Amino acid sequence: MLHPLVYPMFAMVVLTFLVALFMFYVRVSEIKNGRVKFSYFRTYVGDAPDLIIKTSRHFSNLFELPVIYYATVLLAIHMDLSSTAIYLFAWLFVVTRCLHTFCHLFVGNIYPRLLSYVTGWFAVCGLWITILSYN
Repeated sequence: MLHPLVYPMFAMVVLTFLVALFMFYVRVSEIKNGRVKFSYFRTYVGDAPDLIIKTSRHFSNLFELPVIYYATVLLAIHMDLSSTAIYLFAWLFVVTRCLHTFCHLFVGNIYPRLLSYVTGWFAVCGLWITILSYN
């Protein structure tokens, strides 16, 4: 039987793959529309449309704080910890990353994006505090 914390981690993996697919779609669309040359992607030097830069940065961002999240959740699984707080913090992080993705890629409003980003940090901190409070 899978540990219940595998599910929020899997949700983060799905989000990462969805953003990767969206980034691929954006890149192909921009090449087809003639807004960027295929050669741009050899070195990423030169001008590129904002949407390409934004999606690329967002995809890279999914390998920053989420890596700390994955490590933290894997530690909780390894320690066989299970509590309501751990599950809530784990899922809260996933929700905040989904909101962050939506705000960054589709809405463009920086305040909800910032709020979701900061809340995600607090969720990871909450995970660590909860793990460290186990005796």
